[in-house]
Amino acid sequence: MADTSTVKKHAVDFTTVKDSSGINPKHMPEGDYLMKIIKVDETLKDEVPMWNFIMQLDDSKSATYPFYCKLQENQLWKLRNLLIACGFAVPKKRVSIDPNKLVGKSLGVTLADDEYEGKLKSVVDATFPASELDAQEPEDDDTEDDVEEDEVEEPAPRKKAKRKPEPEPEEEEEDEEEEEDEEPAPPKRRAKAKKKPVEEDDDELDIDEL
Repeated sequence: MADTSTVKKHAVDFTTVKDSSGINPKHMPEGDYLMKIIKVDETLKDEVPMWNFIMQLDDSKSATYPFYCKLQENQLWKLRNLLIACGFAVPKKRVSIDPNKLVGKSLGVTLADDEYEGKLKSVVDATFPASELDAQEPEDDDTEDDVEEDEVEEPAPRKKAKRKPEPEPEEEEEDEEEEEDEEPAPPKRRAKAKKKPVEEDDDELDIDEL
């Protein structure tokens, strides 16, 4: 083991060392995820201002993804969709927007695969309100309930078949079974899925007419 007492000290200048970008686009299976905007930076690309929103994956705090919004006419749709996903109303007119208002907001994000320097990573392909992500869960619940109902109804026709009734009653029972199978699922749960709560921050984006 080396004697550390003989190691000399040196002056080190950290002035030009850049801080970490805070971006770690961890590869995830393609799909929809819940994220939160934790930071926003402003840069220039092709001499045009561009906002870079850093989004953090809700299920993995170490996974962060950039979302670039270039402030030019053919790219403003990305910023508009992002504002709506964060719960803000966006009027169709010339306005002034403070991007810092989006920091801390949760939203739904669609991740897609992308390859960079031979490595597979995930990129933000689309943004949407987090309420739409939550609304997908009741549809799965309806499917499970339908399966359970089918399992309960199956024993009923088997017991009736053992009685060996006349041909006409058997046809009536089969018609009843077909009607039961064709019965649509209760609409109450699907109505809940369509509800999209609006955040209290609507119309509070400090949007000023220019």
